[in-house]
Amino acid sequence: MTIKTIINNIRLRINDEDRYRWSDENLLTVINEAVRFIRNVFVEEMPMMVSEDLFGIILQKGENVVTIPFDVIKYIDVRVDGKPLHAETMHYLKDVEQEGTPNVFVPVRPNMFAIYPIPQEEVKCTILAVGASVDLTEQDNLPFQSDYCDCVIEYVAMRLSMIDEYDQSVEAQLLGEIRSHIRTKLNDYVPQNHVVRSYY
Repeated sequence: MTIKTIINNIRLRINDEDRYRWSDENLLTVINEAVRFIRNVFVEEMPMMVSEDLFGIILQKGENVVTIPFDVIKYIDVRVDGKPLHAETMHYLKDVEQEGTPNVFVPVRPNMFAIYPIPQEEVKCTILAVGASVDLTEQDNLPFQSDYCDCVIEYVAMRLSMIDEYDQSVEAQLLGEIRSHIRTKLNDYVPQNHVVRSYY
């Protein structure tokens, strides 16, 4: 569903079809806020639903810095030659000049990380990550399924209705309800086991 269609639906919901109170630019600003809010719930609950395409790069012997073509807000999976690396901070690395088989990665910039130990031969690094949110225009589509457009409309209508009479407790309650609704939809998307598996 396009953002333009969502704007029209919002106008019906808030009784502003004649654009008397809110301009399209005003609505677009709040829609982008709503999309970020919903997207953040996706990032918390099911980040692969909003992840970028799998990115891969070949590192030569002695190379250990990977630059990604977008800013990352969450790493989902980083692998070297198919084996997963775990995230680490530079402070806990005992030797940053050691060569060997990489087993950790250290984010150093929003679009860059280093792997350690430094590869002693050519390796293939693959990354699955969530990129930073980008503001949408009226011609863009929602960055997730249209099933969530009602959540966007609800969020925007709530925000606009509270501009004149701001009540933090009511706002927190409404945001909590929207968040809960999104989580329920995401949990229903992937059915969970009904029986808890035993440990043997």
